[in-house]
Amino acid sequence: MKDATKYQPKMKTLLTGLKRIRLPAGLGDPIRLLVRSVMEANASGKDVDKAMATFDKEFVDLNELRVAQPREIVEMLSKSFPHARTKAVEVTDALNRIFNRANDLSMAYMDGMAKRDLRRHLTRIGLSPYAAARIVSAGFEGHAVPVDEDLAETLLMDGYVPGGATIEEVEGFLERVVSHKDCLAAHVALRRFVGRRAEALAKKRKADEAVRLEAERKAAEAAAKAEAAAKAKAAREAAKAEAAKKAAAKKAQAAKAKKAKAAAAAKAKAKKAAAAKKIAKKKAAVAKKAKAKAKRATVAKKTASKKTAKRVVKKTAKKVTKKAAKKTAKKAAKKTAKKAKAVKKK
Repeated sequence: MKDATKYQPKMKTLLTGLKRIRLPAGLGDPIRLLVRSVMEANASGKDVDKAMATFDKEFVDLNELRVAQPREIVEMLSKSFPHARTKAVEVTDALNRIFNRANDLSMAYMDGMAKRDLRRHLTRIGLSPYAAARIVSAGFEGHAVPVDEDLAETLLMDGYVPGGATIEEVEGFLERVVSHKDCLAAHVALRRFVGRRAEALAKKRKADEAVRLEAERKAAEAAAKAEAAAKAKAAREAAKAEAAKKAAAKKAQAAKAKKAKAAAAAKAKAKKAAAAKKIAKKKAAVAKKAKAKAKRATVAKKTASKKTAKRVVKKTAKKVTKKAAKKTAKKAAKKTAKKAKAVKKK
């Protein structure tokens, strides 16, 4: 425990007069001590005595307690009995484990165990550290000082131990301060101390509970505020995302419309170009046809000219031939006539 030496003098002062404390001559049956030790943690001596009297009345013996249902034990104890359900389970589990080990409700098999091993064994069979320490010191004369939540919290409240000290640390601290021979007397003194300070402890716990509840309320409010802020932020982000989505959709729609318009314009242009091409093609066909016609006309004209020329040539040749023949005939006739005339002269 932190700063243990600082708290030792005050603790020794608290435990002054241990030698004057009267201890019971004997604690009786170890099994009965086990049951009482379980019931004793965080409970007043009056409540423990009442619980033990109830068990004596309701059960023939402690073996019958062993086989009882925890629910039955809880119903027998008063509603205000501290940790009734936990203690009912603890006591029946421990008794049953002892019975299973020894085949009898007896702790005699623990007599030969070293005190450290004994304490460890008692916790293994289901007993709380408080009950285990109580049994070791009261039933087996071991060096142990039982510490429950009430004692640890009361010591802390009155400044006998530092804040943050665990039950195990307080127990170890007390066992260093209290000698082996004074363990039982120290236990009685500390139980009386807790009894005297019970009212103050109850007030402190009530105040602590109020503080805890207030802290929880504030924490809940802060959590609710944080949650509301987170929701508002999420809503803003969602709205922003939605706006961005709408803007993107609008942009995409505009782009799509632009693309459609461009496609329509391109289509119209292509259609116009196709129409122009068709017209051009038609014009080209007409021009080609006209050209062909002109060509045919030219050919026809040439052919006609050729034919005309041929006819002219033929006609001219015929005319020339006829003229030449006529001339030749005339020449021949003239020659014949001349010849005839010459003959006639002779």
